[in-house]
Amino acid sequence: VFATDPTSLWACTIGGNVASNAGGKHAVIWGTCVDNLLSWKMVTPDGNWLEVERLNHNMGKIHDQPEAHFRITRTDALTGKVLSEETLTVPGHVFRKEGLGKDVTRKALGGLPGVQKEGTDGLITEARFVLHRRFAHTRTVCCEFFGQDLSAATRSMVEIKRRIDAMDGVFIEGLEHFDEKYVKAIGYISKSSRRERPRVVLLIDVSGDDEHAVAKAAADICRSASLGKWPTWTSTRRSVSWAPTLPT
Repeated sequence: VFATDPTSLWACTIGGNVASNAGGKHAVIWGTCVDNLLSWKMVTPDGNWLEVERLNHNMGKIHDQPEAHFRITRTDALTGKVLSEETLTVPGHVFRKEGLGKDVTRKALGGLPGVQKEGTDGLITEARFVLHRRFAHTRTVCCEFFGQDLSAATRSMVEIKRRIDAMDGVFIEGLEHFDEKYVKAIGYISKSSRRERPRVVLLIDVSGDDEHAVAKAAADICRSASLGKWPTWTSTRRSVSWAPTLPT
């Protein structure tokens, strides 16, 4: 699984994903772009090459490590001569804002080149990523919220993650939230028997290697969040459930 999976995947580029530290529905389990980068190469404003390599990658979210280490090599574009080489050490907590996650206001990221700089310090030309093993079984839960009280959607997201995190061998692999404006923009069609559009929609991929455990967890999501009888779909219908996230 390629974890950097933004909604704009049909139009975005690898360099753009790195420059914006892109995320997507898989960020909930595997993090954003910076968590999954092994190395990347870029052209700096002076016309030379700069290559960054993540050292001792934990193959997980970067903030789970006390420190992240990077080898930064600058090379003359004409001669191929190495101009400099250094190791950058950044505390893991720098990459996340407590209680929020990705902090788009923190562009420096401890001096790490390229990532989340929006192309201001160079053009990224190539990158290597961690690929994750696909789970054997996945069920997608569609949760639709109606009425004026939208706080139920927020409470449900928190409760769903808390409950799944407490289970063995079951994970939230994907999580997507549609607000009211997005629901209208894509012409979302309700999966319920109501004749109105929902105000908020949550799409949740529940995954694992034990089919029974995954099915039980999907059913538990509906009960625990007091959502009523929401549809749960197996992998045969997952393409249908995720289709509204992509433009046509």
